[in-house]
Amino acid sequence: RILSFKKIIITAGLLQISFSVILISLLSSLFRFNLLQSFLIGIALASSSTTLVVKIIQDRGEEQSFIGEIAIGMLLFQDIAFIPFLIIFTSISGANISPLAVSLDIVISFAKSALIITGLYYLGLKIIPWVFNKIARSSRELLNLFIIIFIFFVTSLSLVLKVPTLIGVFIAGILLAQTLEHYHIFSEVRPLRDLLGVIFFVYIGSNIKLLTVAGFLPQILLFTVGIILIKILVTLFIFLVLRFHSKTSLSLALYLFQVDEDAFILLSAALFNKVISYNTYLFVITSTLITLILTPIIIKNK
Repeated sequence: RILSFKKIIITAGLLQISFSVILISLLSSLFRFNLLQSFLIGIALASSSTTLVVKIIQDRGEEQSFIGEIAIGMLLFQDIAFIPFLIIFTSISGANISPLAVSLDIVISFAKSALIITGLYYLGLKIIPWVFNKIARSSRELLNLFIIIFIFFVTSLSLVLKVPTLIGVFIAGILLAQTLEHYHIFSEVRPLRDLLGVIFFVYIGSNIKLLTVAGFLPQILLFTVGIILIKILVTLFIFLVLRFHSKTSLSLALYLFQVDEDAFILLSAALFNKVISYNTYLFVITSTLITLILTPIIIKNK
């Protein structure tokens, strides 16, 4: 059903990410981040939270509604965009911050990752479904064990090939979705989803140093308001241009105003590569966390 809206989702998704990156980058530059940092912050904050919004949509029973399907489609499009985003973040280091060096590193990383990912996908597409079908016929318990082994194998292979691990396991998930057993695999994994989501956010919260953040809390709040307004107005404008009803466009804008939890991963990569400082990292992830906290409140009262 989502594929039936693919033209709308692809068009709206490309426009939403592009305009959000540009406007958030401009906003970041007003807060005295340098050009490269502003660009990376724009990329990191352009997407919306799949984990949070999809769960809210499911809890509200709207996953089969028109608005729910468009929102989920937009979120899936942004999840796919995370692959090139992560390649950009992992290919830039503080040692080479000249525009030419950064551009060259990104191009090389894209080319290398594209070749490896394409090879793994098409090779896996021929082998993985066949292997899983064979194992499933012998034993369900053996299938469950093999799922875990497969995930660790893909993770190790990603490390050996120097492809970001998250991209490797993302491709592994796509390959598992092509098997006849994907419903069983999903049912086994699903109970862990909410638990792992809670652990993830607890871990992020534990990284925020309140004493350090308190010094620039007014700037963080102002920055957060700017991010929310940009994302709401961009999404609202795009869907109005696509001739959606104003009420539908506003509902979609309020579903997608927050920052994706993937921003924590991207910013951690930038911090690790010494492209941003620890204070910048705290500044942006605190703003991201605030948008996530506000999400269920705003959606509930929309």
